[in-house]
Amino acid sequence: VVFALLYYVGGALQTWHLLAGVAATLWLVLLPALLVFLRVERLSPGASLAWRWPVGLRAWLGALLVGCGAWLPLSVAVESLQNRYLPLPPEVAQQLAGLLEVPDSPLGTLWLVFAVAITPAVVEELIFRGAILEGLRRSLGDRRGNLLTALLFAAMHMSIHRFVGTAALGWLAGHVRLRCGAIGPAIALHALNNAMLVLVAKSGALGEDAAATEAPLGAVAAALICVVVGLAVLSSLPRKPRPPTPERS
Repeated sequence: VVFALLYYVGGALQTWHLLAGVAATLWLVLLPALLVFLRVERLSPGASLAWRWPVGLRAWLGALLVGCGAWLPLSVAVESLQNRYLPLPPEVAQQLAGLLEVPDSPLGTLWLVFAVAITPAVVEELIFRGAILEGLRRSLGDRRGNLLTALLFAAMHMSIHRFVGTAALGWLAGHVRLRCGAIGPAIALHALNNAMLVLVAKSGALGEDAAATEAPLGAVAAALICVVVGLAVLSSLPRKPRPPTPERS
Protein backbone atom coordinates (compact mmCIF):
# COMPACT_ATOMS: atom_id res chain seq x y z
CA VAL A 1 0.00 0.00 0.00
CA VAL A 2 2.82 2.41 0.88
CA PHE A 3 4.59 1.74 -2.42
CA ALA A 4 1.40 2.29 -4.42
CA LEU A 5 0.52 5.52 -2.59
CA LEU A 6 4.06 6.80 -3.00
CA TYR A 7 4.14 6.06 -6.73
CA TYR A 8 0.72 7.36 -7.72
CA VAL A 9 -0.24 9.99 -5.16
CA GLY A 10 3.26 11.05 -4.10
CA GLY A 11 4.41 11.28 -7.70
CA ALA A 12 1.57 13.67 -8.53
CA LEU A 13 2.21 15.82 -5.46
CA GLN A 14 5.93 16.07 -6.18
CA THR A 15 5.24 17.01 -9.81
CA TRP A 16 3.13 19.87 -8.50
CA HIS A 17 5.92 21.11 -6.19
CA LEU A 18 8.98 18.99 -5.44
CA LEU A 19 9.87 20.01 -1.89
CA ALA A 20 6.34 20.67 -0.61
CA GLY A 21 5.21 17.52 -2.41
CA VAL A 22 7.73 15.40 -0.51
CA ALA A 23 6.51 16.76 2.83
CA ALA A 24 2.83 16.40 1.86
CA THR A 25 3.35 12.83 0.65
CA LEU A 26 4.86 11.77 3.95
CA TRP A 27 2.65 13.67 6.41
CA LEU A 28 -0.68 13.60 4.56
CA VAL A 29 -0.54 10.31 2.65
CA LEU A 30 1.89 7.74 4.11
CA LEU A 31 1.53 8.54 7.82
CA PRO A 32 -2.30 8.35 7.70
CA ALA A 33 -1.99 5.05 5.80
CA LEU A 34 0.15 3.69 8.63
CA LEU A 35 -2.33 4.85 11.27
CA VAL A 36 -5.23 3.29 9.34
CA PHE A 37 -3.30 0.02 9.16
CA LEU A 38 -2.77 0.01 12.93
CA ARG A 39 -6.44 0.82 13.46
CA VAL A 40 -7.72 -1.87 11.10
CA GLU A 41 -5.40 -4.49 12.60
CA ARG A 42 -6.25 -3.24 16.12
CA LEU A 43 -2.56 -3.00 16.99
CA SER A 44 -1.20 -0.97 19.86
CA PRO A 45 0.83 1.96 18.37
CA GLY A 46 3.27 1.92 21.29
CA ALA A 47 4.19 -1.74 20.84
CA SER A 48 3.98 -1.90 17.05
CA LEU A 49 6.00 1.28 16.42
CA ALA A 50 8.45 0.85 19.33
CA TRP A 51 7.33 4.26 20.60
CA ARG A 52 8.89 3.90 24.04
CA TRP A 53 10.09 6.56 26.46
CA PRO A 54 12.31 7.40 28.20
CA VAL A 55 15.40 6.26 26.29
CA GLY A 56 18.77 6.14 28.04
CA LEU A 57 21.50 8.70 27.45
CA ARG A 58 23.87 6.12 25.92
CA ALA A 59 21.28 5.24 23.30
CA TRP A 60 20.91 8.88 22.22
CA LEU A 61 24.68 9.43 22.28
CA GLY A 62 25.39 6.37 20.11
CA ALA A 63 22.65 7.26 17.62
CA LEU A 64 23.77 10.88 17.32
CA LEU A 65 27.41 9.91 16.80
CA VAL A 66 26.48 7.47 14.03
CA GLY A 67 24.12 9.98 12.42
CA CYS A 68 26.73 12.73 12.58
CA GLY A 69 29.43 10.62 10.96
CA ALA A 70 27.83 8.06 8.65
CA TRP A 71 26.77 10.42 5.86
CA LEU A 72 30.30 11.28 4.70
CA PRO A 73 31.95 7.82 4.40
CA LEU A 74 28.72 6.45 2.92
CA SER A 75 28.65 9.27 0.37
CA VAL A 76 32.30 8.75 -0.54
CA ALA A 77 31.87 4.98 -0.95
CA VAL A 78 28.64 5.25 -2.94
CA GLU A 79 29.92 8.03 -5.22
CA SER A 80 33.15 6.13 -5.89
CA LEU A 81 31.24 3.01 -6.96
CA GLN A 82 28.61 5.04 -8.77
CA ASN A 83 31.06 7.07 -10.82
CA ARG A 84 32.72 3.86 -11.94
CA TYR A 85 29.80 1.50 -12.56
CA LEU A 86 26.54 3.47 -12.57
CA PRO A 87 27.02 7.20 -13.25
CA LEU A 88 24.21 9.44 -12.09
CA PRO A 89 22.16 10.62 -15.10
CA PRO A 90 21.99 14.42 -15.47
CA GLU A 91 18.20 14.45 -15.05
CA VAL A 92 18.44 12.60 -11.73
CA ALA A 93 21.17 14.95 -10.50
CA GLN A 94 19.00 17.89 -11.56
CA GLN A 95 16.01 16.49 -9.64
CA LEU A 96 18.07 16.03 -6.48
CA ALA A 97 19.45 19.55 -6.85
CA GLY A 98 15.87 20.79 -7.10
CA LEU A 99 15.31 19.78 -3.49
CA LEU A 100 17.84 22.42 -2.43
CA GLU A 101 16.17 25.28 -4.28
CA VAL A 102 14.88 27.30 -1.35
CA PRO A 103 15.32 31.00 -0.49
CA ASP A 104 18.81 31.73 0.83
CA SER A 105 17.60 32.79 4.27
CA PRO A 106 17.28 31.28 7.77
CA LEU A 107 13.59 30.57 7.13
CA GLY A 108 14.39 28.90 3.83
CA THR A 109 17.03 26.75 5.49
CA LEU A 110 14.62 25.76 8.28
CA TRP A 111 12.02 24.76 5.69
CA LEU A 112 14.64 22.70 3.84
CA VAL A 113 15.71 20.87 7.01
CA PHE A 114 12.08 20.26 8.00
CA ALA A 115 11.05 18.92 4.58
CA VAL A 116 14.15 16.87 3.70
CA ALA A 117 15.55 15.87 7.10
CA ILE A 118 12.93 15.89 9.87
CA THR A 119 9.88 14.84 7.84
CA PRO A 120 11.43 11.70 6.25
CA ALA A 121 13.11 10.80 9.52
CA VAL A 122 9.87 10.76 11.48
CA VAL A 123 7.47 9.23 8.95
CA GLU A 124 9.82 6.78 7.21
CA GLU A 125 11.19 5.51 10.52
CA LEU A 126 7.70 4.95 11.96
CA ILE A 127 6.81 2.92 8.86
CA PHE A 128 10.04 0.97 8.33
CA ARG A 129 11.89 0.75 11.64
CA GLY A 130 8.54 0.82 13.43
CA ALA A 131 5.74 -1.27 11.91
CA ILE A 132 7.67 -3.21 9.24
CA LEU A 133 10.76 -4.10 11.27
CA GLU A 134 8.73 -4.85 14.38
CA GLY A 135 6.67 -7.32 12.39
CA LEU A 136 9.49 -8.93 10.40
CA ARG A 137 11.78 -9.51 13.37
CA ARG A 138 9.16 -11.73 14.99
CA SER A 139 9.29 -14.25 12.15
CA LEU A 140 12.79 -13.70 10.72
CA GLY A 141 14.80 -12.64 13.76
CA ASP A 142 16.61 -9.36 14.27
CA ARG A 143 19.37 -9.70 11.67
CA ARG A 144 17.34 -10.96 8.74
CA GLY A 145 14.41 -8.73 9.64
CA ASN A 146 16.66 -5.68 9.71
CA LEU A 147 18.31 -6.60 6.40
CA LEU A 148 14.99 -7.14 4.62
CA THR A 149 13.60 -3.91 6.08
CA ALA A 150 16.66 -2.00 4.85
CA LEU A 151 16.23 -3.43 1.34
CA LEU A 152 12.54 -2.50 1.30
CA PHE A 153 13.45 0.97 2.56
CA ALA A 154 15.92 1.42 -0.29
CA ALA A 155 13.47 0.08 -2.86
CA MET A 156 10.82 2.53 -1.62
CA HIS A 157 13.00 5.42 -2.82
CA MET A 158 12.60 4.05 -6.37
CA SER A 159 16.11 4.88 -7.57
CA ILE A 160 18.76 2.32 -8.44
CA HIS A 161 21.35 5.09 -8.14
CA ARG A 162 20.46 5.68 -4.47
CA PHE A 163 19.79 2.04 -3.56
CA VAL A 164 23.10 1.10 -1.91
CA GLY A 165 23.48 4.23 0.18
CA THR A 166 19.83 4.23 1.25
CA ALA A 167 19.96 0.54 2.18
CA ALA A 168 23.09 1.15 4.27
CA LEU A 169 21.40 4.04 6.09
CA GLY A 170 18.33 1.87 6.64
CA TRP A 171 20.45 -0.93 8.09
CA LEU A 172 22.20 1.47 10.48
CA ALA A 173 18.88 2.94 11.61
CA GLY A 174 17.51 -0.56 12.13
CA HIS A 175 20.57 -1.57 14.13
CA VAL A 176 20.12 1.47 16.36
CA ARG A 177 16.42 0.74 16.75
CA LEU A 178 17.07 -2.86 17.77
CA ARG A 179 19.90 -2.03 20.17
CA CYS A 180 17.91 0.74 21.87
CA GLY A 181 14.54 -0.98 21.84
CA ALA A 182 12.91 2.30 20.82
CA ILE A 183 12.26 4.26 17.64
CA GLY A 184 13.40 7.68 18.92
CA PRO A 185 17.19 7.25 18.47
CA ALA A 186 16.67 5.84 14.95
CA ILE A 187 14.63 8.94 14.06
CA ALA A 188 17.42 11.14 15.44
CA LEU A 189 20.07 9.27 13.40
CA HIS A 190 18.03 9.56 10.19
CA ALA A 191 17.27 13.26 10.72
CA LEU A 192 20.87 14.16 11.50
CA ASN A 193 22.19 12.16 8.52
CA ASN A 194 19.81 13.92 6.12
CA ALA A 195 20.40 17.34 7.65
CA MET A 196 24.17 16.99 7.30
CA LEU A 197 23.81 15.93 3.66
CA VAL A 198 21.52 18.77 2.59
CA LEU A 199 23.29 21.51 4.55
CA VAL A 200 26.73 20.54 3.27
CA ALA A 201 25.40 20.25 -0.28
CA LYS A 202 23.62 23.62 -0.07
CA SER A 203 26.64 25.37 1.41
CA GLY A 204 28.99 23.92 -1.23
CA ALA A 205 31.45 23.02 1.53
CA LEU A 206 32.76 20.08 -0.51
CA GLY A 207 33.30 22.06 -3.68
CA GLU A 208 31.27 23.49 -6.51
CA ASP A 209 29.41 20.24 -7.16
CA ALA A 210 29.39 19.14 -3.49
CA ALA A 211 31.18 15.92 -4.47
CA ALA A 212 31.83 13.75 -1.44
CA THR A 213 34.81 12.16 -3.18
CA GLU A 214 36.56 15.55 -2.93
CA ALA A 215 36.22 15.63 0.86
CA PRO A 216 39.52 15.94 2.79
CA LEU A 217 40.86 12.62 4.05
CA GLY A 218 40.95 13.99 7.59
CA ALA A 219 37.23 14.77 7.48
CA VAL A 220 36.41 11.26 6.27
CA ALA A 221 38.61 9.74 8.99
CA ALA A 222 36.93 11.87 11.68
CA ALA A 223 33.50 10.84 10.40
CA LEU A 224 34.48 7.16 10.49
CA ILE A 225 35.72 7.56 14.07
CA CYS A 226 32.33 9.04 15.01
CA VAL A 227 30.57 6.02 13.51
CA VAL A 228 32.87 3.50 15.20
CA VAL A 229 32.57 5.18 18.60
CA GLY A 230 28.79 5.46 18.19
CA LEU A 231 28.47 1.77 17.31
CA ALA A 232 30.68 0.87 20.28
CA VAL A 233 28.44 2.88 22.60
CA LEU A 234 25.38 1.15 21.19
CA SER A 235 26.99 -2.29 21.56
CA SER A 236 27.39 -1.63 25.28
CA LEU A 237 23.61 -1.45 25.69
CA PRO A 238 21.87 -4.60 26.94
CA ARG A 239 20.38 -6.56 24.04
CA LYS A 240 16.61 -6.37 23.85
CA PRO A 241 14.78 -9.74 23.68
CA ARG A 242 12.55 -10.52 20.73
CA PRO A 243 9.13 -9.14 21.67
CA PRO A 244 5.88 -11.10 21.84
CA THR A 245 3.08 -10.50 19.36
CA PRO A 246 1.90 -6.90 19.82
CA GLU A 247 -1.18 -6.50 21.93
CA ARG A 248 -4.40 -5.62 20.15
CA SER A 249 -6.47 -2.76 21.47
